[in-house]
This record gives sequence, C-alpha cells and structure tokens, in this order.
Amino acid sequence: MGHCRKTVREAMLVSAEEYGYLVRGYNEDIQERYNVARWMCFNRMLTSPFIKQKPSSPEQYAPFPWDMPREVRPSRVTPEEEAELNRLKEDFLKHRNE
Repeated sequence: MGHCRKTVREAMLVSAEEYGYLVRGYNEDIQERYNVARWMCFNRMLTSPFIKQKPSSPEQYAPFPWDMPREVRPSRVTPEEEAELNRLKEDFLKHRNE
C-alpha cells in the first residue's frame, strides 16, 4: 500500500484515527521533499552569477500553500443542530451512567 508499508488487508483494518495519522504522515513527507527541492534550487540561485535579483529566502523564491497563514473560520452551528447535539449529549450521559 505504498508509503505506509501496509498490505491491503492491513490497510482495510485501520481505524479512522489511524487513517488520519497515515494521511498526515504522507502529507508531511511530501512537504519535506518539496522543501528540500526548494532549498536546493535556492542555494543554486545564490551561487549563480547569471541571476541578478537574488531572493532573500527560499519562501520568497518558491512559496508553497503550506507557507501561507491559514485563515481559520469558526464553524457556525444552527440552533437546530445545537439542540440535536445537546439531545445526543444528554442521551449519551444518561446511558453511560447506567
């Protein structure tokens, strides 16, 4: 199964949490490879006599989406959804104590 070194059978048995960890690890690996390539190009540009306007940082030379700050928007819960969540919470707490 590629980067995670799992067989198909093992991959079908992972939990949602484990799957999230696998995806996050894969994304971090890809980002690390792109960052290494960016640094290599940046260092090459700094040593090149043919480039007059040299960038001051690798991020300036090649910005990637993960370099830019992310705008976090709060989720908006409607009153109906909030009532349903409260009902589920009360139901859970009631059955947990039994």
